[in-house]
Amino acid sequence: SRQTLEDLKAKNPDFKLWLYIEDTNINYYVLQSTDNDFYLHKNINKKYFKAGSLFMDFRNNAEEMTGNTIIYGHNMHDQSMFYDLKKFLEKDFFESHPYIYTYSPDEVTVWQIFSVRTTTTDEYYIKTASSSDEQYYNFIEDFKLKSLYASDVILTAESDILTLTTCHKYDVSNGRLVVHAVK
Repeated sequence: SRQTLEDLKAKNPDFKLWLYIEDTNINYYVLQSTDNDFYLHKNINKKYFKAGSLFMDFRNNAEEMTGNTIIYGHNMHDQSMFYDLKKFLEKDFFESHPYIYTYSPDEVTVWQIFSVRTTTTDEYYIKTASSSDEQYYNFIEDFKLKSLYASDVILTAESDILTLTTCHKYDVSNGRLVVHAVK
């Protein structure tokens, strides 16, 4: 509810939104700090918590969520945090669960998933700004081209993207699983 969201914001001003994906355990608050390390192992009370919190890239504007908004989360063995992003690696799940929902005290935003893939941190998919519309369009269109499954979502240079990313394949120290959706 709106009150709950406002209560979370009152508890910690770093609270930005709530993230939910149907038929997954992904139903969590998202925080944002001044760097991308603070909430790796801290909860909303800023206390040590092994699983950490879901958090937005410090470079993103949480109010506008324009361009490429990135949310990071651990892939926990207890199936918490972003563990269930793995479900999107199965074609049936990818096709039958096309939406991610974000809730702020002001609005509900629906994001349509257009890409799921595995990569490594060698690929700089966490760029939040581009120097031109053409560069940005090519950047996000590349996410679609690299997807394991085709999507009929149309992207433009004006498309706002939500990128969810987590560790993947523990045999590769820098392996990542990435899901991209468009507002």
